[in-house]
Amino acid sequence: MFFQKHFLLAISIASILIFESCNNTDYSDAIQLSGSIAGYESGYLVLFSVDTASSYPIDSVKPDGNGNFRLRIAVEGEGFYFFKKGRSVSVVFPAFPGDSLQFDFNPSLKAVVQGGREAEIYAEFSSGISSAEASMDSLTRAMLNARHTPDFAKIRATTDSAFNRIKFELKNEAIAFIQSNPSLLSNILVINAMPGRAVLFDETTDYNHFFVVDSLLQLYHKGNKHVAFFHSRANRLRNRIEAEREAMLNLTPGSIAPEISLPGTSGQVMNLKDKPGKITLIYFWTPTDALSRKSNAGIKELYEKYKGDGFAVFAVSFDPFMDRFTNAVNLDKLWWNNVNDTLGMKSPLLSEYQISGFPAFVLIDKEGRIIERFLSDKALAIWLEENFAKVDAK
Repeated sequence: MFFQKHFLLAISIASILIFESCNNTDYSDAIQLSGSIAGYESGYLVLFSVDTASSYPIDSVKPDGNGNFRLRIAVEGEGFYFFKKGRSVSVVFPAFPGDSLQFDFNPSLKAVVQGGREAEIYAEFSSGISSAEASMDSLTRAMLNARHTPDFAKIRATTDSAFNRIKFELKNEAIAFIQSNPSLLSNILVINAMPGRAVLFDETTDYNHFFVVDSLLQLYHKGNKHVAFFHSRANRLRNRIEAEREAMLNLTPGSIAPEISLPGTSGQVMNLKDKPGKITLIYFWTPTDALSRKSNAGIKELYEKYKGDGFAVFAVSFDPFMDRFTNAVNLDKLWWNNVNDTLGMKSPLLSEYQISGFPAFVLIDKEGRIIERFLSDKALAIWLEENFAKVDAK
């Protein structure tokens, strides 16, 4: 009896200690998420964590009969999350340790967000993206409905103009958001926004905005995994821009054209430098590109017109398949020097010659020095008409 009483007493004391421990749990490293789903009937609300290159589910909750839910998760640092229920997906939201966020979801998981260090202010910006996407969807439907009408061309032009205006206004809002909130981790989401599945900021033309955001993130959130990933991306972009600038300096008129050494239709390697003594057009194209195939006819006319006066063509194709390249040469009757790079769009020649689209044209003189670059066969034809005799006489 003595041992039984003491055993029961020990159990009681342990229970009290456990209860007190639970009541005193420190939730400073946790995120508390609560809210409601309008029109909720059944199913689980799944919470996903966004990693640097993917996303994965980390918890779930089943709302009560009124659609109310509450969820608490422990986190190691700030990050990005989203909810999913069936096929419905919420927008991504930022959350920090200690945040308490309230969500008012509609049936498709569009939400009004309150609370949190950044979630509420970012939600205001993301609602603008949602509105823009709704407008884009409406314009797309109008254009599709008109595709068989006599006014389709006019409607499409109007639609394209409206698309560009929406994107322009949204980009200005994004820039203003970053300028007004320089310390936010959410700027990663802003710079990567894709309304209507189209990038808002393009790395090629908007790289300065990427560099600004990278500098701000390094200042305020250095050490965060998302910031580290974005920093690596920004550094790759910096290196690419620097390489492009260096390449452009090497492609100025008067510079020696970079060497090209590739196999021709017979498989034998041909070198650009082995074809001296003529004014040569380096013609970049690809057999699978409609504009290139159309341009072939124009280049053939120029070749026939000027070849007797010392004009040559050194055509460089970018196709992974030699057979397709050879067939295109024979089908289009391209009887000049033809070579092909089976690396295709991964060819280093594209960066060396700064080729961003096909077809592209670089004219070099008899010594292999660059005379001029052209973006169309029509521009090339006009230049040759006005200048070929002068250049050939040198």
